[in-house]
Amino acid sequence: MDALWLDLRYALRSLARSPGFAAVAALTLALGIGANTAIFSVVYSVLLRPLAYAEPERLISLRSAFAGNGATDIPTSQPEYQDYLREVAALEDLAAVYPISINLTGLGEPQRIQAAVVSDNYFRLLGVKPALGRDFTPEDDGGQIGYVAIIS
Repeated sequence: MDALWLDLRYALRSLARSPGFAAVAALTLALGIGANTAIFSVVYSVLLRPLAYAEPERLISLRSAFAGNGATDIPTSQPEYQDYLREVAALEDLAAVYPISINLTGLGEPQRIQAAVVSDNYFRLLGVKPALGRDFTPEDDGGQIGYVAIIS
């Protein structure tokens, strides 16, 4: 223990003798720690933080691939979705999501926004409830009684 105190006193005396070196060393440490913290914050928010859904570890995404032309990561078609619903017993529930870009018009210049066409059970599958209003119902699916939107 005495050796530790001797080393600490020696280090402090050395730094006191050369304050420029001490300032550069402290600044280098501060920049390194700050950069490390910033990078970890980004990695955590993008890769490590759990999804804000009920039981995110049980969610999967189904995509298609065609061996003939090497195409991969193709969204599942409506007939495939219906086949999965009917034939795959391992899935507790299944919801369809089709991302789209639409034009939002109103009181100003039209804006291009990202949206998604989803099946009626989409939010229930995720365990998410609307803050206001109601969720989609089976009657809303397919646009048979008109189109319904949830804005977030």
